[in-house]
Amino acid sequence: MPEGRLIKRKITRSRRLNKLPLECRYLMREFILWGDREGRLVADPHWVNREFFCGDTDNYTDEQVKDYLQMLHDSREIELYEVDGKQYLWVPEFEGEQGKELEKPNSGIKTNDLKVATMIKAYEDEAHRTLTPHDVDILKDFADNYPDSWFERALSDYPGKPLNYLGKVMENWRANEQERPPTLSRDTRESRTQKLRESTEK
Repeated sequence: MPEGRLIKRKITRSRRLNKLPLECRYLMREFILWGDREGRLVADPHWVNREFFCGDTDNYTDEQVKDYLQMLHDSREIELYEVDGKQYLWVPEFEGEQGKELEKPNSGIKTNDLKVATMIKAYEDEAHRTLTPHDVDILKDFADNYPDSWFERALSDYPGKPLNYLGKVMENWRANEQERPPTLSRDTRESRTQKLRESTEK
């Protein structure tokens, strides 16, 4: 995490944010200061209470902090989500508020599986972070167990979310037939494979 962060004046002038309690406005500034390079942070109410209200349970209960988080979520200042039963938050406009756009990373991981290679590139471009060999193993599992279009659709619907989160999305699609995205046609799959092959040969 960098030593400094930008908090622009429009944060203090936001009508949407200023309609919320003072505690919500305070938390919003703290989330910008202490989120990771993608604007993500633990959102467990007890943890947030301890870290940002110093565990002042005489004035702020965990339930109150939970309400503040929900207010920020409902007003679209943050997005709350869960991974493996743990709560997290994301500040959607974080990247745009921190100056220059993050460079697109390249893990340099090589694979002969064009489907997995496509998934690696798509995720690294969208999430702005390099993947580890363990992450690639997760993608290989996705490639073996889900149709070609599902990962792309999950990444489009939930950009930048952790791979485990995207996995749960696809698992839910498999369990609920009516919610499944359409499967790519054979022509589309072959066209994308050819484009990837050509890009790797340049």
